[in-house]
Amino acid sequence: MVAMLVALAIAGCPHRPQSASVRKSSELTAPYSLLAFYRAAPYGPLAGSFVGSIAGGRGKVMRFAVLSKVRPRMFPSEDSIGFQAWMAASRCVYLGSDVPGDPNARQIKIGSAEESEFTEVLRQAAARATSATAPPHLRRLGMLAIGTVHLLEYNSPDSAFWFDMP
Repeated sequence: MVAMLVALAIAGCPHRPQSASVRKSSELTAPYSLLAFYRAAPYGPLAGSFVGSIAGGRGKVMRFAVLSKVRPRMFPSEDSIGFQAWMAASRCVYLGSDVPGDPNARQIKIGSAEESEFTEVLRQAAARATSATAPPHLRRLGMLAIGTVHLLEYNSPDSAFWFDMP
């Protein structure tokens, strides 16, 4: 039984699909630190978007962009086809560049295991940045990053009302 557990730990679970890991592709290791995080634009189509970079424990840096759209109020129902289409295209996460529209950046599939992993890495970096021992400017960046984590986690039809709040 122990040998079987060791074999599964080494090979991975055969029933779970493996994704191109965020940590593996960027060579990030814990602990994660938020180096930069800021709004992509003060207004316009990128107003709800953020760009930044996270450092890993061994000094590797991952640059990223989280592009999001503000929820339109014109859909009569969250069950409408238009609303569902908007939900599918309401956010995009790009790795490899902190410049929106950079052709060298790699887009992560919405709702994928890789997006969940990116969200967890961002959460850990943001939590570390908001600690009591962090400098005030870093705490402000961390709070913005926590907001983006919420955007990635709660951007679904059953919680989209969150975007209508002022």
